[in-house]
Amino acid sequence: MKTILLTGASGFLGRYLLDDLRKKGHKIFALSRQVQTSHFANVEWVQADISDEVSMFRPELLEKLAKVDMIIHAAALYDLDLGHEPHYRHNVVGTTHVLHLARLLKNRPHFAYISTIAIAGDSKGNFTEDMFDIGQKFSDPYASTKFAAENIIRSATDLPSRSIYRLGIVVGSSVDGFINKIDGPYVMQRLIASLRSLSPAISRLKLIPLPYHEHSRLYIIPVNVASDLICTLSEKVSSRNELSTFHVTGGGRGVSVRREYIYHQWTFSSKNLENELPGYRYPSYEHFSKSIMVYADENYILKETRK
Repeated sequence: MKTILLTGASGFLGRYLLDDLRKKGHKIFALSRQVQTSHFANVEWVQADISDEVSMFRPELLEKLAKVDMIIHAAALYDLDLGHEPHYRHNVVGTTHVLHLARLLKNRPHFAYISTIAIAGDSKGNFTEDMFDIGQKFSDPYASTKFAAENIIRSATDLPSRSIYRLGIVVGSSVDGFINKIDGPYVMQRLIASLRSLSPAISRLKLIPLPYHEHSRLYIIPVNVASDLICTLSEKVSSRNELSTFHVTGGGRGVSVRREYIYHQWTFSSKNLENELPGYRYPSYEHFSKSIMVYADENYILKETRK
């Protein structure tokens, strides 16, 4: 069993990671900016702010974490209403602090970094796991700062055991569909639901014309499947003195936006989901989760999760 420091443990993905790691019997130090109470013997919450150098390098914290042999850095800021500076402070400066913390620990822990496929930016065609900087541009501060943070991880050759997990669009659990906020693809669902309530004329339409690109695809991954893959792969690669990069998303082709759009329309035409979305199951699962192929480096796991 390992001793693991998990950042972002109170976030959407972090909660699943914490639960999966706990069930595997690992000792977990769960990092949070707020005081938290643990209900499990192998989980201890530690309070620190990754963007604050003083908070991160307190002597008592370093002493507590001395036996950590794996760090899973899942903390990140994603809020497109905010500008570059808060994203940079949390995603880049915060990652730098967590990485430096790893350097101070005597066990030289394996460093697992949760990245995003958004680091591919505006690149065209296939963007593979061994690709990184090909001159791509970014349209939002989340993607650009996650790219910068991944670059820091990739450059940290003094910590030879590292892994990077580029997640697709994380959606609700394939078990119960739970989401913690309306975001990402759920915004479109809420939009369609709200449009139908505007007038009787709109509500009678079988389909509402909305623009979309014919070949657009959604690269989604259920939060519980993402967590399971990260936990399993990080255990397998932690003993290797090299950098491993994995794309964590549903299949290699994504889900057709056109098909999903039409499916949303028919679903919402008969249901008032305006206020039900926080617990609503993402409609893709009607087709998609019957056979979710979570793909990673061919040398490791090709795992099929079937409902």
